[in-house]
Amino acid sequence: QPFRTSRSRHQPQATIGKVKMSTKQERVELETTGAGGPAPAASFEVTKEAAIQSQSAKHAPDADDEGVVDKPQGQPGCVERRCSWLFSAINFCNYWLKKLSTAVDSFLEGIFAWLGLRVASKWGIPITIVAMVLVFMGFGSGLLVDYQEENNGDRLFTPQDSQGVRDKEYVEATYGYFNRRTLVYATGNPEGKDVLSSAAFVDLCRVFEDLVDAESEHDGTMYTFESDAICFRPDDGRCDAVSALDLFPSCLLTTKYDCDCIAEETSTSEKILAAVNADDPQDVFGDPLDLDDVLGGIEYDEDNQVTSAEAFRLTMTTQNNVIEQKNEEDTDPVVDEWELAAKDAVLDFSSDDLELYVENESATDEVINDSIDNDVTLIAISAILIGVFAMLVFSRRHPVLSSANMGVVGMLSTVMAVLASYGFMMYCGIPLSLPSRAGAVILIAIGIDDSFVVMNEHWNRLAEEGMSVTPVPQLISSGLRRSAVSITLTSLTDLVAFLTGLTSSLPAIQDFVAYTAVGVTFDFLFQITFFVAFLALDAHRQRANRIDVFSCFKSRTAIEKPDEQQKCGCVPCGPTPPITVGEPDGVKRFIATTLPTFIFKPVVQAVILVGLAGPWRTLIPLILGSR
Repeated sequence: QPFRTSRSRHQPQATIGKVKMSTKQERVELETTGAGGPAPAASFEVTKEAAIQSQSAKHAPDADDEGVVDKPQGQPGCVERRCSWLFSAINFCNYWLKKLSTAVDSFLEGIFAWLGLRVASKWGIPITIVAMVLVFMGFGSGLLVDYQEENNGDRLFTPQDSQGVRDKEYVEATYGYFNRRTLVYATGNPEGKDVLSSAAFVDLCRVFEDLVDAESEHDGTMYTFESDAICFRPDDGRCDAVSALDLFPSCLLTTKYDCDCIAEETSTSEKILAAVNADDPQDVFGDPLDLDDVLGGIEYDEDNQVTSAEAFRLTMTTQNNVIEQKNEEDTDPVVDEWELAAKDAVLDFSSDDLELYVENESATDEVINDSIDNDVTLIAISAILIGVFAMLVFSRRHPVLSSANMGVVGMLSTVMAVLASYGFMMYCGIPLSLPSRAGAVILIAIGIDDSFVVMNEHWNRLAEEGMSVTPVPQLISSGLRRSAVSITLTSLTDLVAFLTGLTSSLPAIQDFVAYTAVGVTFDFLFQITFFVAFLALDAHRQRANRIDVFSCFKSRTAIEKPDEQQKCGCVPCGPTPPITVGEPDGVKRFIATTLPTFIFKPVVQAVILVGLAGPWRTLIPLILGSR
């Protein structure tokens, strides 16, 4: 019912009496009173804007519209007034960027749609496959014809324009190269046993004999430690070799020692300790002999006399007639071969009282090279595992709709791209280095990821357009026009990211980013051509109702009748699993359905939170730091 209000001289003739607001509709009931008494009520349906304008006419918010604040009409806010030019500029840029993005996207889609039609056509499939095989053979032959490998650590991991490199070159040109050393460490067997015994000294003498007699071959010439090309003679006499055997100079022959004499001189512990604690011991060259250079783990009594030792050290100094080699360490190849022979002599020596270890430059390089070879093996294993994973992703429960064979094609396409790119770099004169080898794993992962994108879009097109409605060239074209744009953008992003590494001063990083950048380009080209051609063949296989992988056999059951009995060739396969063309299956179904369902269980969430955000976050860095 209308309500009556007393009029004052400040009230207008028509007074707003009540405003009702609701969630779905803003209803304002305007009740009017006249001078002669209450007038019939007039009810209106108005919008919120009309209600606010009515309230503004009173210059004060109504009690039921708390929080509504009006600003004077025609007066823009502070931000709008001062920054309107900025908003206009942003809108202008957004408009033209959107137009540019749309134009580029349409242009690329048109190109890849055309490419898909040509590649998937009757003659396009064989021509594309043969052409890409020829590209692979042409560029990949660089690995056979002009293979180069950079193993010089100084050239790889040192900025070539640095002051340190210039100083090194000056020192080597002025003073020559430093001599090389082979160090043999002999500890007590078992560990911690005193080596100051007659048996230990005799074994040390015998291993020294084996080292002096160790033979190596280089360019058809045999060398030993006493050869002029290897032996370093400080006084043009005896070869430089220092050990605890120098404590018994009477047993010295030319270079070697008389081991029977050593056995006699060390027959008792008193004789050994007397020789060790002699005043001013000297080596065979007459220079002071520091016991710390020939003995380790020395223990002294209260009179500062040696009572025991835990290890011997034998030092054999050789020449270092360095020959500069392209892409290799600047080294002395004759000494390299002898050091390896010396390493073998030490490792082949058998002793009941000593545990022997050897250290020299060539032995260290050999261990590094073995590690590199192991890494190459691991790279090959990782590539195989990635291929198996691709087959699992592309496989489905239905024998015809499954495309596990495309996983093999994706892996083959990627490996061909990597090898072709590496051969191309060989032709460009950029040798292969250890970091560049590691880049192969990255390139394989990028190539397989591109094949995933192409294959997923192909499945989407099958789901939308059907298996047998759209011709294969049009089907491939429709999928490639969308997927190729995506992998184009990601490939360009990867390419730019890798090319920024060319600004590094380290040659190893420059080689790595150059190899990966070229590899990304080859990956992209092979995936949109070679892989797509085989994808068209796979589509023809599915339409012919042929079984995945074993394409020579046809399935007796059509794809549209999944529940009927089928035969894989002559062997019954049982009822076909109920699956449609566009239904997620295999790994895709596991990731899209099974895994999220499992993760969102409360118990699993609790385990994840405890495992990732609990005490393990503190323990893991401690464990890694302890290594």
